[in-house]
Amino acid sequence: MIALQAEKRSKHPALLGLDEVLVQAALENLGVLQTEDCIWETVAQGGSGREFYRFRPVSPGSGSSVIIMHYSNDREENALYPEIASFLLGIRINVPRLLFHDAAHRLIGLEDLGDRSLFHVVQSESGLAQVESLYRAALDQVCLLHQHSTCPARMMSGFDEKLYRWERRYFLENLVAHWAGVNLSPAELQFIELEGEVMAD
Repeated sequence: MIALQAEKRSKHPALLGLDEVLVQAALENLGVLQTEDCIWETVAQGGSGREFYRFRPVSPGSGSSVIIMHYSNDREENALYPEIASFLLGIRINVPRLLFHDAAHRLIGLEDLGDRSLFHVVQSESGLAQVESLYRAALDQVCLLHQHSTCPARMMSGFDEKLYRWERRYFLENLVAHWAGVNLSPAELQFIELEGEVMAD
């Protein structure tokens, strides 16, 4: 699930730092001819050489908003995004639909899933039951993904043991301890660590 929260918005994309060539390329890929009644928004969750913008038509009947991603060549995996997204959609993983890929301008158009992400739910006043339900739904998607042992799309190298360990500890510190307020004993933490190392093999 990609849900992106707006930071700034304007009818003039140049005010948001958008290059005119990229704007025109995005509009052409979307088949948009009139730009006067459109709003552009920057969204917060960028990083790893990726910038996200929301293109929002404001005229009635002009269609839905779209997320535009502009990526750099600094990270090889950015160019693999469309092919991997198509694979995930094909096996019924809930990811945004790919609307276009303009490799020449390094632009990707994605279905807009709104501005409320799982992270925002966890950070809000949502109850533990709601958060647990959403995490279970996410884990159901992970289980579905792991039923497929091969992927026809080109992939990057997988996580190594060190990175898996960092991810586990980040989860335990930020969600389990900080948000949920669950204080695990040293024996429980050791058990999780050993279990995680087995799963990473």
